[in-house]
Amino acid sequence: MSQIIISGILLGGIYSIVSYGLTLIFGVVRVINFAHGSLLMVGMFMAYYFSKIGGLNIYLIFFIVVPLMFLLGVIIQKFFLSRILNEPDMQLFVTFGLMLLLENVMLAITKGDYFSLNTNMSPIPLGSVMMDWPRVLTLGATILLAILLLLFLNYTKIGWAIRAVSQNQYAARIIGLKVNQLYMLAFGLGSACIGIAAVLLTPIYTIFPHVGFNFVIIAFAVVILGGLGSIQGALVGGLIIGILESLGGNLIAPELNQIVWYPLFLLVLFFRPAGIFGIRGSEEGGLK
Repeated sequence: MSQIIISGILLGGIYSIVSYGLTLIFGVVRVINFAHGSLLMVGMFMAYYFSKIGGLNIYLIFFIVVPLMFLLGVIIQKFFLSRILNEPDMQLFVTFGLMLLLENVMLAITKGDYFSLNTNMSPIPLGSVMMDWPRVLTLGATILLAILLLLFLNYTKIGWAIRAVSQNQYAARIIGLKVNQLYMLAFGLGSACIGIAAVLLTPIYTIFPHVGFNFVIIAFAVVILGGLGSIQGALVGGLIIGILESLGGNLIAPELNQIVWYPLFLLVLFFRPAGIFGIRGSEEGGLK
């Protein structure tokens, strides 16, 4: 049971860090980003190729992948989403189209092959429990990134401006905030968070053009469970789903590992649509 719980916590750390970018983008820009999983896939391929070509340690690739993903997010916001911010239906079509575009471009480049990166790290023994180094590092980075994001959003002027725009863009314009630039910054930061997750996941998972689809549905579940626009909610929601999935996969059946947390997800939607850390009556989002 100790192994199951610890494995669930480590898995929850993966789900949480994958969800940060999604909840940040939705909390500010109010875009339901169906291309989230595809951006994660692009970041994982970047990390893999830079590590293979440059011969660098995978965890040094942060300094290359994260800025590139930030730039990609700014480009997507500026050239694809800025003109349709008040058209939710078009946002769905555009982000879905981006998902198809990115996946098919990578299919053309990779020919659909599968890739994996071996870090040669030995498991960590903790009594009778074994833990993988990449998953432990991912959990540590998940907690650290949540703390840094909360400090940035709550104790910096730019963070205050981003939160102001997320709560009321019209009032933000009245007081002189540059809303469009803040939207680009928020989407860039969300994409940078996806880049961080991509680098951390590259040594753990096999990489292929549709790998992001395995995470995007769970990421949506995490941010809705924890509360739309809530960083701490994404952290807690990911850990809850990870533990429940680990329990279900080991105590019931591996093929039923995800069905365990679906009832909890539906109960939260029914009794508390704003999520665990959301504010009642604020189901439309906004950073909290």
